Amino acid sequence: MSNKCEIITVSKEQIIQLQAGAKSFRQAFYVLFESMTKPDDGGIKFNDGDLMSVLGTIGCLSIELYLKFLSVILSFNDSKKEGVHIKCHSLDKLFEDIAIHYPQKANEILNDIDKFYSKTPFNFIDFLDSIKEGFIDWRYAYSKGDLHYNLNHLSSVLNALETISNDLCVPISKSLTEANLKKNNQQSMTFDDINSIECEIFPKCSEDD
Repeated sequence: MSNKCEIITVSKEQIIQLQAGAKSFRQAFYVLFESMTKPDDGGIKFNDGDLMSVLGTIGCLSIELYLKFLSVILSFNDSKKEGVHIKCHSLDKLFEDIAIHYPQKANEILNDIDKFYSKTPFNFIDFLDSIKEGFIDWRYAYSKGDLHYNLNHLSSVLNALETISNDLCVPISKSLTEANLKKNNQQSMTFDDINSIECEIFPKCSEDD
């Protein structure tokens, strides 16, 4: 791994959670997009707020997690049941680190992504460079000025990385399963009444309150 960046070790159930995070943010991207483009299909509706910022944020975060997951897979140590990735949000640097340490696999990834663009010229490395700070930029879009993303490219990359990561993780899936892993990160969310969790506007307080 790179000597210029801090190295993060991801082990056992953390690897599974990392992949799950990438998948979940990808799915959330499509739920939100469909709510914007198909508001009358009976699904979830979002009609307030800056939805572009949320789309950009979760789309870029999903790509970030997929790239970190790929790095963990490629560096996986079977005896320790762990892999590593660099501590970084920049999408171009994350893939550059993969290309430096695993050039053959990086080329295979690029070739696989090209298959998704068989009819349209597309440069994955240039695309990552164009959105490299997207997770940060879209979170603070109000202060960033001009931001222009192509959602078709973003969607295709998300789908390509989902397919590629699923294929590459096959060799370590058995190893992780055999480790009899148990989630012990002490993370949880609870609710008292699932029916009361909904998007609503509270009534304005009266002057007497």
